Amino acid sequence: MTVDQQRTVWAVWKILGGPRPAGLPRAIPPEWWEFLVWAKWRMRGAPLPRPKDIRKSIPARWWVWKRDLEAALATHHDPPPPPVSALSMLARNVEFSAQEPELARQLKPHQRIAWSADRNGGPAYELTQALVDEMRPKLAGLFSWSDCRPEMDSGGNPGTPASYAIALRDKFDLDGWIGQAETQTELRHAVGINLDGSMMSLAEMRDEFGHGERAQIIIGNPNAWTADQRARVIAMQTAGLLAVIVECYANNSHPFPDAYNSQGVRVDSWCIGVYDASGENPNARGWLDPEDYRPHMSVLEWQRTGSYYLAGMHPGKIETLP
Repeated sequence: MTVDQQRTVWAVWKILGGPRPAGLPRAIPPEWWEFLVWAKWRMRGAPLPRPKDIRKSIPARWWVWKRDLEAALATHHDPPPPPVSALSMLARNVEFSAQEPELARQLKPHQRIAWSADRNGGPAYELTQALVDEMRPKLAGLFSWSDCRPEMDSGGNPGTPASYAIALRDKFDLDGWIGQAETQTELRHAVGINLDGSMMSLAEMRDEFGHGERAQIIIGNPNAWTADQRARVIAMQTAGLLAVIVECYANNSHPFPDAYNSQGVRVDSWCIGVYDASGENPNARGWLDPEDYRPHMSVLEWQRTGSYYLAGMHPGKIETLP
């Protein structure tokens, strides 16, 4: 393929998804990513406000690239989609709660709540049977979640082991628990996937982590895992044994969904950062609202999106979640 053909094939793939096409360069030029954000915005009718990441001055070649992309999309025939696992369906529209678990009352019937199992946050995090009973008939799913870190690491930082999320699920008879997998060690703690891709036995997990249960839904960042761990996750997704909610914290300077490369891991849904991240990173974009992410997603991606975290959102913005 010529470079122009490669770029068009790549852009079609990024828009429509599916297996990575053969013949693409291993390293994608940064300009292609910039072009894709602009082209998708233009093809949606250039709605206002104009995304901040788009150049003010558009190169003339981009208009030619856009014409080629639109022609390729018009003649593209999608292969039959793979069957969607039940876990993948459960991982959609999950709204993560930290403090103020009662904010679940503001969610819509198709949404799911993931209540934090954090025991270090005090009364603000405490879940009650009355709230669970109230929300059970009103939401599509009730989950617990934890960051899958030790109670106290070597640096003296407190964490929330998976066993806490499992205990919270069992105490309130929730629909399941979600394990965090932002790092290689958290993925190992949540699912038992070693850095070389091998699987821990449940007995080994019980001995090391205090629980003998693999998370079936995880939330995290596939780019932080080893290649062998990603390969194992992909195999588990294909077998219907695992669903992955991918963190998209553009508020904390990370890429928006249309510029994110999950390296083959299926994005069962996105979790968008909707809190003020300015204190975490000097380059952070700060406080983003759901509508700041929407121009960077397909319609289908947007419909499945969840968020972190409800108490961190601008007032009145919970109702704008898809």
